Amino acid sequence: LLGHVVKHDYQGFYMHEIAERKRFGYPPFVRLVRITLKHRDDVILELAAQGLGDVLRGLEGMFVLGPEVPYVARINNLYLRHFLIKLERNAATMQRKEILQQSVSAFFSQPRFQSVRYNLDVDPQ
Repeated sequence: LLGHVVKHDYQGFYMHEIAERKRFGYPPFVRLVRITLKHRDDVILELAAQGLGDVLRGLEGMFVLGPEVPYVARINNLYLRHFLIKLERNAATMQRKEILQQSVSAFFSQPRFQSVRYNLDVDPQ
């Protein structure tokens, strides 16, 4: 990789990077969705994250990474957990995103997890 940079071989660099992205399932070959969970109580947040992880892993056509504790694990007295979900790019991508959103909303409508805040970010930076 550095050899391409040193030689100013933009074409070679691109070909190497695009092959790696395809091999490991990263954009532009998949859509990414990051789910961020926030709560004041780390125990409740961990229970919610584990439960949501079980729900997400039961959905078809999605590869789920997480939950993970981010490097900055607490902001403004709110603990954080992240999921990264990979969706293959095909005709069913929109349906899968809708199923994902509905599943997450249904999970957090449970009384014990209603206080957990969550955010879905499609194709995060």
